[in-house]
Amino acid sequence: MGVMEMQPGEVGSLSARIYNKVREGLIIGNFAPGDRLLMQDLAEQLGTSITPVREACLRLVSEQALELRSGRFAAVPD
Repeated sequence: MGVMEMQPGEVGSLSARIYNKVREGLIIGNFAPGDRLLMQDLAEQLGTSITPVREACLRLVSEQALELRSGRFAAVPD
């Protein structure tokens, strides 16, 4: 996975912006089926705390775009 960064001037809540970044990565194929997304790593890459990352991942889980495998990571469904 490449480094994800928040861009200046992006609008919306932080968790919504993170959701959009991860969703975009899923759509364009940055993440392969079975890939694990460590929430702490995403938070560090995006320069934020883990809370908005967790909120974004839970939203993607509710849409079945990710699977929650533990409290620390989500995975791209096979």
